[in-house]
Amino acid sequence: MSQWPKYLLFVLAPTVFAAKPAHIDIKAELLINGKVVAGPRILALPGEPAEIRVGDRLGKTRTVMSVKARPADPKMEEIILDMDLEYAAGDRVLRTRPQIYAKAGEEALMTLEESTKDEKIQLRVRAKPQ
Repeated sequence: MSQWPKYLLFVLAPTVFAAKPAHIDIKAELLINGKVVAGPRILALPGEPAEIRVGDRLGKTRTVMSVKARPADPKMEEIILDMDLEYAAGDRVLRTRPQIYAKAGEEALMTLEESTKDEKIQLRVRAKPQ
């Protein structure tokens, strides 16, 4: 009897199990006129929704970030981030739902459509598989 099938399974098994990382570390920064006003960070499972809520002790500022991160390619060299971000400071509330394509481990910067001629609003994101 041939030993070929056992050998083939042994060689392929490590490749299959090593392909998908356990988590994606997502760090986001919301910038208004170049100043970071919020910087939530979260660990998410690939393809699963995750949410983080951050606020100050007085309840004057609040950041809520929901994100679903999924690989754009089998090697996870690029990651698609479907985001839902809410930032509140005093009476002002900013809500945005961008989709960002980011190279794994590299920074992606997006100017949001909520920007005006007097106020530039940007979202800087880094997603790193772990």
